[in-house]
Amino acid sequence: MRQTKMPRQLLIPMIATLAVALGMFLISSASYAIEPRPLCPQCRRFIDSSPTRVHALLEIDGRERSLDVCSVFCLCECLDNRPKAELKHAQILSYNAYLDGQQTYLRARLAYFLYNADGNEEVTAAPFVYAFASREDALAAQQELNGEVLEWNEVLNRCMKLAEEYEAKRPQYQRLKKRKRPESSD
Repeated sequence: MRQTKMPRQLLIPMIATLAVALGMFLISSASYAIEPRPLCPQCRRFIDSSPTRVHALLEIDGRERSLDVCSVFCLCECLDNRPKAELKHAQILSYNAYLDGQQTYLRARLAYFLYNADGNEEVTAAPFVYAFASREDALAAQQELNGEVLEWNEVLNRCMKLAEEYEAKRPQYQRLKKRKRPESSD
């Protein structure tokens, strides 16, 4: 069987056309790229699906740093693992807003919490701590979710204690430096 060679004059424009077409395809498909979902730095769950997500402002060595985590427990673990970190401010997703599909955050020191309520460990770390704008809202939700109604400092102290106990149970080679419990200025 006889092979015919393609003339060079046709080969070069054909390769150039294919290269341009491929480039246009890659550029157009890049505009439809899926953005990665934010992960909790502590437990690696998706933050955006957590009903207990926290946005915190930490001070580390005189510099402010924001931290987004899936729960108050993960916030406390992060604080426990960073001896020089000081919690300056925290905002917690309002549970009622979460149910309505909104992203309204409450100042932690002004909110009321259902501590150790019923929840789903696939989306957030236990103990489940849901935030509410008023004590009345927290008491109403308690009928369905169980748990104990608490204020921020008590929630923070309990979660810090749990984080310290969790750290103590880890194998020695995985343990990090210990630190004092934080005092929240918020």
